[in-house]
Amino acid sequence: MELKETMKILVECTYRFSEIYGFEFGEPTEEREITAWENTTGITIPAQYKEWLHFTSRYECGAWFVELRSPSHFRYDQPWLSDDLVIIGSCVGDGEAICFSKTTGDIICDDHGELSTGCTFQEFLEELIEHYHDTGEML
Repeated sequence: MELKETMKILVECTYRFSEIYGFEFGEPTEEREITAWENTTGITIPAQYKEWLHFTSRYECGAWFVELRSPSHFRYDQPWLSDDLVIIGSCVGDGEAICFSKTTGDIICDDHGELSTGCTFQEFLEELIEHYHDTGEML
């Protein structure tokens, strides 16, 4: 499945649960913001996350308490954070940071210093979609 198809399914799932959990999609991120951030930091944003940014600058969903942000909100200089990671979002409420690796481009979650196994951004979205389906079965 292509990333665009995965994104389409995520949007459908998000709207399905919108009355229960709430959500927010921001406007698409402009290419000049992406390029400016990369040029300023010397860090390359993974291609799949760039594609996501062209779709939305902000995603917030109460079903999984997930926030995904645009480059102006990325963090990479936190004293507790590995030098290889850039924070692109969070799982609100439990302090889990959603990051990408500067060296591999993998999505890695930092849960109070415990790092998840890396995956592609598409795999991360697929996991989020699976959570929506599991949640739907419980309703």
